[in-house]
Amino acid sequence: MRMPDVVRSVGLSQATINRLHRAGDFPRKVRIGPNSTGWWESEIDAWKADREQVPRSNERN
Repeated sequence: MRMPDVVRSVGLSQATINRLHRAGDFPRKVRIGPNSTGWWESEIDAWKADREQVPRSNERN
């Protein structure tokens, strides 16, 4: 998946995705061409599923 697809899929801005990636909290990029990178769709889907299971600190049970 290229960045625009990832932005649409996860609902986060490109800046937030880049920040999470640098912090090691987002799937690793893969080289998909000499001058381009992207992500495996399966890894993005797994990341989204993991985030859905983690309760946010401002949510009440």
